[in-house]
Amino acid sequence: WLAIPTTLLSMVGSGVGGQTGLDVPGYGRNVIGAVWHPEKILVDLRFLDTLPEHLWMEGWSEMLKLSIISNKGMFEDLEGLSSKACWSIMWRQAPDQIERWIHWSIHQRATIISSDSNEGHGFLDFGQTIGRALELHLHM
Repeated sequence: WLAIPTTLLSMVGSGVGGQTGLDVPGYGRNVIGAVWHPEKILVDLRFLDTLPEHLWMEGWSEMLKLSIISNKGMFEDLEGLSSKACWSIMWRQAPDQIERWIHWSIHQRATIISSDSNEGHGFLDFGQTIGRALELHLHM
């Protein structure tokens, strides 16, 4: 199958990892599904032109998680933006920098996933069990 991620989160997260889960109201997110790696991933950064700020923040948090796992310098770059960033404005003003972060994140995730699919996903999914429980409890 061909993955065409349309948000920053899907570009640096699920689009690369092959997650094909469905959300089930009352039970949680991604509770039904499988990990099925796409044959190809088409990342078109023009999708980011219309992304609302909250969806930029979801993608930023995924890139931050990847940097915590593997690159202190990248973590420091991304973490420093947390309180002052307006990603949609940054995208228009410094697209080359954001494109580098996206490329790095995709490469990093693919490297981890390709090492061992099950172990790689477990490694990347740290914190999601607690996050999913909170979402369910707070009806998100």
